[in-house]
Amino acid sequence: MANRPDRRKQKSRQAILSAFRTLLTQKRYSDITVQEIIDLADVGRSTFYAHFETKDTLLAELCADISAHVVAPHQHAESSHDFSGVKPDAATVVTHIFYHLRDDHRNLVMMLKGSSRALFLHYFKHSLTETFQAIWGGAIAEADLPEDFLLSHITGAFVDALDWWISRDMADAPEIIAGYYLKTIEPILGDG
Repeated sequence: MANRPDRRKQKSRQAILSAFRTLLTQKRYSDITVQEIIDLADVGRSTFYAHFETKDTLLAELCADISAHVVAPHQHAESSHDFSGVKPDAATVVTHIFYHLRDDHRNLVMMLKGSSRALFLHYFKHSLTETFQAIWGGAIAEADLPEDFLLSHITGAFVDALDWWISRDMADAPEIIAGYYLKTIEPILGDG
């Protein structure tokens, strides 16, 4: 019985995130209202605000969830890829991120259009920074550059790679794009 409230909270949170993802495939981020999210998630306004302070907070959580998933120690097979049982080194983590971005490309393209782009990239880069710090922390510390400058550079390079991939309709496999990206940063960080 003690786990029931936690399960209910988790179910509500997942319903809100799922509704948000669905709405992102239908319209621009700036046009989505909290009311639409709670209606589709079938939760009350107070439930929404118990989980997320604002719609922007919800967006930040969506970005953080992607990052947290790809560096989680206990992976499971997914429909498009299977990184279960694989040690999360730099190549695996970066490839895994690209798989998730490809799998969620409709939402991603909507987020990168118009007024939502800057906000999405702000949160996405923050999540990437934490992820990249986790996988390249030692190399970043040893580099003869300010840490925040280097992290900004490698997250910016990742976003540029993503933009390029999207402009090509994501025709190349995630492994190929990850390889291109890693080759551009290896001279600075090594091969991870």
